[in-house]
Amino acid sequence: MSSQQKSLLYQEFAKLIEAGFGINDAAEALLEAGQENAVQEVLVELKASLKKGRSITEAFAEGPMELLEMEESIIGAGEKGGRLPVAFQQLADYFDLLANSRKEMTRAFIYPGILFHLAILLSVIPFSLMEGISKDGGEIMRDFLIRLGIAYVIGFLIVLGVRKLLKMAPQNAAIDRALGFIPLVGKARKNLSLARFVKVYHGGIASGLSMHETVKMASIAAHSGRISEAGEALSKTLEEGNLLGPVFQSHKVFPKAFSRSYVTAEKSGSLDTDLARWGKVFATDAKSSAALVSLLLPKAFYLLVAGYIAWKIISIFKGYYDGFDEMFEEY
Repeated sequence: MSSQQKSLLYQEFAKLIEAGFGINDAAEALLEAGQENAVQEVLVELKASLKKGRSITEAFAEGPMELLEMEESIIGAGEKGGRLPVAFQQLADYFDLLANSRKEMTRAFIYPGILFHLAILLSVIPFSLMEGISKDGGEIMRDFLIRLGIAYVIGFLIVLGVRKLLKMAPQNAAIDRALGFIPLVGKARKNLSLARFVKVYHGGIASGLSMHETVKMASIAAHSGRISEAGEALSKTLEEGNLLGPVFQSHKVFPKAFSRSYVTAEKSGSLDTDLARWGKVFATDAKSSAALVSLLLPKAFYLLVAGYIAWKIISIFKGYYDGFDEMFEEY
């Protein structure tokens, strides 16, 4: 299931259970309303598992949803603590954040992709004609496909390298820190990691998870080596029986305003409401960062293409002038 499908499904379960429906009746109501094939399969399997006497958490885990460890923990805590609507709403908010962020990032690369192909095309036409080189349509198309193939291979290798770094970043604080220096993208990635961390952290507290499990799940969900590093320090502090506020303040990955707020909320017992507020703040920041990337990245790519075209034109006229100079020197 996609993040968007999960978000909508959890949202519907939260709404129906809050209204007094049992989990089986909620699943039946959703089936009667009509669902996409993937969602319908989940609901059918959920009802079948519940009929066999499985718990709600087990029924979700046995189904085709492929639950993350974090999902299973939050649903389990919500079931045990009688706070399933809260647990489902937390998961709905989390997957909605993921879906919207990915959508913004995908949009950001559509226009640059078009410009990329245009730049390759312009590298073979019409400049080859302006330079006096005789080429028919077949030769131009051949040159275009060759250059496009080379660009694809280079792009593929770059993507592989970036994906490898992104895969290593959740376990490696140094790589995660280095990725943070990438203009625009680094900030967007950090905001998304913070939003994930706080969303799951708040979800764990709201659902009744232990602080140890809450810290563990939130650190994993963040997909950030720096936050995972901070998570280890948080877990160690919990084992020592100390407050977590000073640990948040000692790790620069967390904004100072958030860390100070956590310190006061921890002492006043208002972590639930405070984390809910920060979850919205970081989610808004993540969406804004993704929107900024989608706005400025195409413009940056456009400037590169425009610069390339300008360079080609200048090169052509420079060649003409050099030719005239040589001709006059002969006379």
